[in-house]
Amino acid sequence: MQGAQIILPVGSVVKERYIVEGLLGKGGFGAVYLVRDQRVRVNQFALKEVSDPNTEDKQRFAFEGEVLKRLDYPALPRVYRAFEDNSNHGDRLYMLMDYIEGPNLEELRQRQPQKRLPLQIVMDIMAPIVGAISYLHQQQPPIIHRDIKPANIIVPDEYNKSVLVDFGIAKEYDQEGTTTAIRRCSPGYGAPEQYARGTNVQTDIYGLAATFYALLTGTVPADALYRMTQIGSRQNDPLEPVNELAPNVPQHVAAAIHRAMAINIHERFASVDAFWQALQPTSLTGNAPSYNGNNDVTSTPTIITPATAIRQQHPTRPLLATDTASRNGIPIASPAPVMPVTAMPVTSAPVVNNATLSPQIEVRYQRQERRRRPGVLFFLAFIALLVLLVGLLFATGVLPGMRPGTSTTVPPIKQTHVVTTPTSQPTASPTHTPVPTPTPTTAPSPTPTTAPTATPTSAPTSVPPAPVQLHSFYAGTINDAIGPTIANMQLKNIIQNGTNIQGYFAVYKPLQGSNPFSGTVSSNSVQFTVQSYGGHLPLAFTGTVQTNGSISGTYCSVDTNGCNDSQGYGTWQVSP
Repeated sequence: MQGAQIILPVGSVVKERYIVEGLLGKGGFGAVYLVRDQRVRVNQFALKEVSDPNTEDKQRFAFEGEVLKRLDYPALPRVYRAFEDNSNHGDRLYMLMDYIEGPNLEELRQRQPQKRLPLQIVMDIMAPIVGAISYLHQQQPPIIHRDIKPANIIVPDEYNKSVLVDFGIAKEYDQEGTTTAIRRCSPGYGAPEQYARGTNVQTDIYGLAATFYALLTGTVPADALYRMTQIGSRQNDPLEPVNELAPNVPQHVAAAIHRAMAINIHERFASVDAFWQALQPTSLTGNAPSYNGNNDVTSTPTIITPATAIRQQHPTRPLLATDTASRNGIPIASPAPVMPVTAMPVTSAPVVNNATLSPQIEVRYQRQERRRRPGVLFFLAFIALLVLLVGLLFATGVLPGMRPGTSTTVPPIKQTHVVTTPTSQPTASPTHTPVPTPTPTTAPSPTPTTAPTATPTSAPTSVPPAPVQLHSFYAGTINDAIGPTIANMQLKNIIQNGTNIQGYFAVYKPLQGSNPFSGTVSSNSVQFTVQSYGGHLPLAFTGTVQTNGSISGTYCSVDTNGCNDSQGYGTWQVSP
């Protein structure tokens, strides 16, 4: 995918059908156009283009186009077709999708005082997005977006109808698949594992939490690689808590965001729904979860989905400080290997300052509760009264043949939803003494039955997989892409304490940079940072532990903005 990129001019026709009406954005490997279908002239679409694809790109593009075509959710643009066309300046791939009009959330954030939004509005805007991500993760196999950030969220006039766009690096979940994301992570929003292999649903949870962080604080969070570098150098995590930057944010919200952005993938929430639940206010969930400092959220409040949370929130919102709202359509992008698309604004009529927001948020696809009729209530009350009366007659022995006997007490049974039937013992009949005045014996009084008590079963708790146990010594090669240069490397004197590791990184001529390292390890991956050497930037390594014990992955030099390729990046592989 090399060569100069040629942007199609307005008026160009693609596939003898789609007329280009404007440029919505462009990236390193293609562009996104606003087009009109000549066969359906009333409709505008977004057409994403990939220039000069190779054979692998074509196969992947076609497959991922089919994956995205099957999606159908209100907060996701519809993908209609993927095709190839070579009628305009060489071979190009295209994907046709809905054109979503409106400003993106990053633009909306930049217009606000202190570049932040109130929590109420953030929850309103993000509810459909959380639902869309949950929908993607529920596909079989799950679909991972991998680039969740404010710029990839379009906000139309109605805030509760925001749309998640730009699947530029999305793909179906493949734990063993390679994610070549050194140049595809958005600084501050990309999870640590996106620089290696084995991304999963927790990757999107990190990006979602980083989006909440930026919207509520007005600050893009510290990049994951920079955080790993600082932690690896035994310094404090540079990620400041949300409520320190924005004191009006509740503690439980700040704690949930901090946990969702944990460097260790296993310390984050198990699902997007669990993260959304932890963000809910006390009035909706009972007792708000509390953060205890160990990435644990306590309490199990009532489950609240994004749809029900919107319905239960206050119907009105404060106005945002916007003078005008420029509109630019940011379309959904295919999962082809395309750089993030930069949206080009398409201006429209300004929005008046005193325009009120929609007073009540519409809950889509929400099943309404049926109202019971009064006649049904009277009938149920009559049945309950009748049952009570029969029970009373039975207890007093008025009904013949139903005199209660002495029942045995049933011990509690450790099982839920089990009804135990008491076993009755026959009572002795009263006897008469043969004397002139017979004295009847006293009738035995019934012994009440002790109701069985059910011991509830404890809810299963998810236990993260145990970290892989590393050897104390590894040797292999490192391939620097700038040279390109291949050199021998070693990881030695490795000491592991649970998920934490430390040791010494040795690299040999023609490369240099040997120094101590520290990092973390999970069930099948490892990440560590080598301290800076001779004024050079630190090196961040991420890799996957194979079944044969070898480790392979990628590395790059890092600064405060994440990967800085100027001082080295590439791949590495070692074996014990």
